[in-house]
Amino acid sequence: MKLFVFLTCLLFGHLIPNSFGQSNDERQFIRDNFPRYQEVLTYLNENIKSGCNDCYFGVAKKPDGYHLVIKEANEIGEVTSRTYVPVWSAKSGTFLPLDIDHYLTMKEEADQPPDNGISRLWPDNDRYDFMLFHGYPEWANDSKKLLSKYKDLSSQDYEILARAAAEMAYAYIHPGIFGNNFEFAKDFVDGNYETISPDRLNQFMKLANEALEYWRTIMENDPNYTPLVIKDLDVKIAHDYMHFYGALLSVQQPTLAKDFLNEARYGSSYIQYAKNLLDACSKNSFLFTNGDTDSYPIWYVQDKLGYRKDVIVMNMSLMQTPWYLTMSKNRHRYRSTLQANDYADLKFSYFLPNSDSPEVPFKQWLIKTNDSLRIASSGTLSQRIVEMPANFNLLYQGETIKIKLGRQYKAMADIALFDIIASNPDRSVFATSPGNLVDIGLWEQTATRGSIFEFSSEEVHANADQHSIEHLQKVIDRLSLDYLKGLGQLSPDQLYTIFYSLSRLPDSEREDKIKLFEIFVQKLPYQEIVQFENIDLIQLLSTLYQEFDPKLNNELKSYYASIAVDKIEHTHAANKSIADDIEDLRAIYKMYTDNVYLIEHNPYYELTATDTAVLDTLYAKVKSIDHSEIMKNLAWTALKVHELVDALEKYR
Repeated sequence: MKLFVFLTCLLFGHLIPNSFGQSNDERQFIRDNFPRYQEVLTYLNENIKSGCNDCYFGVAKKPDGYHLVIKEANEIGEVTSRTYVPVWSAKSGTFLPLDIDHYLTMKEEADQPPDNGISRLWPDNDRYDFMLFHGYPEWANDSKKLLSKYKDLSSQDYEILARAAAEMAYAYIHPGIFGNNFEFAKDFVDGNYETISPDRLNQFMKLANEALEYWRTIMENDPNYTPLVIKDLDVKIAHDYMHFYGALLSVQQPTLAKDFLNEARYGSSYIQYAKNLLDACSKNSFLFTNGDTDSYPIWYVQDKLGYRKDVIVMNMSLMQTPWYLTMSKNRHRYRSTLQANDYADLKFSYFLPNSDSPEVPFKQWLIKTNDSLRIASSGTLSQRIVEMPANFNLLYQGETIKIKLGRQYKAMADIALFDIIASNPDRSVFATSPGNLVDIGLWEQTATRGSIFEFSSEEVHANADQHSIEHLQKVIDRLSLDYLKGLGQLSPDQLYTIFYSLSRLPDSEREDKIKLFEIFVQKLPYQEIVQFENIDLIQLLSTLYQEFDPKLNNELKSYYASIAVDKIEHTHAANKSIADDIEDLRAIYKMYTDNVYLIEHNPYYELTATDTAVLDTLYAKVKSIDHSEIMKNLAWTALKVHELVDALEKYR
């Protein structure tokens, strides 16, 4: 019997230190014995046959084990209750029989295979495996309570405490944002760029400073520590300062906000990065950003260093909130059809493009629809779906631009973005990510501008024009190895935009393309880029080389072959990092087959002896992993392994 339990635990990738439910160090017990999040999702995926009516699923990692969370919603989609169904027991170390029919009514999908919704929980994989507890309102308090028992805290422990304090702090400013549904904040009102009570403000300040103190402790004791998600400790700390700075601005506390801004510090590479983004923008333009790393450094150089404050920076993620749009309009004084109360109505509405509707000017439609939004936003979920034209036009830089939308729902941020463009036709529009423009039908009129993208008043062939060459020249001229090393994990993104911009230049500009490529190769030889140890980046470099200089690409692949083989041979199904490892193996496959998509064999690519040797090693490894019993409990990774095996067999 003991042997059976031991083998069962090996199968699930964890060992028993003494016995389940007892350990001298609860932290280590959780890290060593709780199953990986992917194992839990695999178990749920196999045992839940469809989604549920008027609810959706989540996962809670609690002190007593994993739970399926059934979140019941009312008619307007708000969560009204949570039911926790035990899935895996920390006491017994086993997965538990799952009978959820007792708790809910499952959907019946007659015309198509049922979707149980479990795959939508996968993106939080890394966070669940890192945190001691996660996925329920009291996770932060439970984490603090457990860690308070110990004096010998690790850097990972301190990071958990820092994240707990930071998320609790933000809940005092904006309750419910980013999923921070803490019990203490359930009765707080999230204002629309309004002040909050002194008590809430004091609690925010206390917890924000507590979070930063934990980060400073890590920096003091373990300066080379690698945090979760943001892999550079200096950058993570700077981001938190800017995060709290923005939070205080949103509740009209500029003096307190400035204290956090004054303490923020970014290195020279991030300052140059932010300036490069701003310098690619024309005067008095809009720049739409996405997340922390392409927003906070820009706020820093604008608000602290006073650089290029003429550019209005709008974060698309935050544009999903009324307070951010109200605050931005108040601070930057741009024109808009929408007012503060309109933003609140937009938050609760979903816009469905109708291809049968006649083409209309966007502003005309928005003004006409505005009154009905107030009614829709207070209705049921189905009543909050607002029809909008799939074909409309707006004035931009003296030209009438025709927009064609697909059938996907458009949200608050999309409507607000169109409103900003339509209301400020004299201001140019830029974006740090093409996704911001692709999703709203603007891709055909988007041109590369070095590290960013510009919305043009004319259609742009292959996203490039003469100005694309000029901007790309400036970006390549500013490149250096020290700059890229200072960017850390952001460096692949920077090089990817260069690769993309270079490859998109029209063939009519072939001479300029070759010249820029040669300058890039001279400034950053592949031997230096390999030092970044980023397989995705090297694969992208190989794709660029193959287009411009196949001989140089063969040199790169020969140079990198031993490193690739070493990575392949050190990949095992039992690795805790197996999900990331398989992504690396997929990149190696793409590099040595010149096949970017893993969809079909590339009949135009002739394998070299080096290619064949690497691919043979790769095939043997992924076949071995594919046959491993461990993969049965890692459904998402197993699927990628299957795809890789199938793709490799086409080259044999």
